Amino acid sequence: MSEALAGLAIASNIISIVHITGQLVGKGWECVRMLKEAPKELRAFMGELTSLHGVLLTLQDQVATSHFASQMAGFSVLDMLNQPDGALEACKSALVQAKHLLDSLQTTTLFSVVSALTKRRDIMTLRERIERLKTILILALHSDHL
Repeated sequence: MSEALAGLAIASNIISIVHITGQLVGKGWECVRMLKEAPKELRAFMGELTSLHGVLLTLQDQVATSHFASQMAGFSVLDMLNQPDGALEACKSALVQAKHLLDSLQTTTLFSVVSALTKRRDIMTLRERIERLKTILILALHSDHL
């Protein structure tokens, strides 16, 4: 019974992160569209966030499959991802940062390109963090095939 609850907790966590990421992808690409000349850093960041969303959707699909779900609760890699200091928690933290960043771009007058340019360092740092988290999740996806 506790294994089933652990599996549900992992699945629920992944579903919520996929949902939040999907919302941010939509919001971010809207920012890019509104900026007539969006900085390349913002476009690269949005590409990485979109890619993370795809990886999370793949992870969600694998968790949802009956074969994978039956083994999920005892699957140490997924358990590690779902730890308080694991990759899923780190994804949530990065997504909170992404939301603040995108909110700050949206609240500036007319999606100012200058505002986006002044946030270049924040955008690049967050893109690199998301890229590392995506790599960890991809490794976790492939570890069930070993």
